[in-house]
Amino acid sequence: MKYLLKSLESKTVITEADSCEGAIELLSHQNFDLILLDLNLPGKKHMAALAAVKNLRSDIPIVLFSGEDSPSLIRLAIDSGAMGFIPKSSSHEILILAMRLVLAGGVYLPSIAMQSGRNAQVERHLDESGYSDGFRKLEGILSDRQLQVLRLIVEGKSNREIGEALFISENTVKTHVSAVMRALNTTSRTETVYYTAMLGMTSDPITPHEKKDE
Repeated sequence: MKYLLKSLESKTVITEADSCEGAIELLSHQNFDLILLDLNLPGKKHMAALAAVKNLRSDIPIVLFSGEDSPSLIRLAIDSGAMGFIPKSSSHEILILAMRLVLAGGVYLPSIAMQSGRNAQVERHLDESGYSDGFRKLEGILSDRQLQVLRLIVEGKSNREIGEALFISENTVKTHVSAVMRALNTTSRTETVYYTAMLGMTSDPITPHEKKDE
């Protein structure tokens, strides 16, 4: 794993801990760009480990790495503040792409989480047009611009990148992001991404309106 992670960036510095308590000790006096947390480290386990690490360093994105990949565990992890969940069965390519997405400010969810959400809550509501009732409801409560912003959030774009894609200022993006979260009754980008994944929403190509702030 250590050698694989080097492919993220040649100058990547990796610090290891052999227990949750060891990780907490490191985090108390060192800064990191990303925390890759195995849910079965000695000491605190599962959500207790995530909670302990997040309570100490909520400023650092946490990606969970686990041999378990049940949709309920993934949902619990995302609801608990993880910015990604990578099953140990993932390919090397998926692992690196997931890390890069999170480092860029996005949220990574494995396909099993999205597929299970669609199967359980969305696909049974599909009508002859191919759109779910949930997606239609989403289009009804969000403006066209807010939907564009939401699709880019789902792609893992930062506020700056969303502004560049839509030709609007970063402050305007923040306003739209806040409005989207209020409309969806979510409190974080992670919850927002999971909500849209459960609706089966896809990241359609974005066509910016005229080049002006709005």
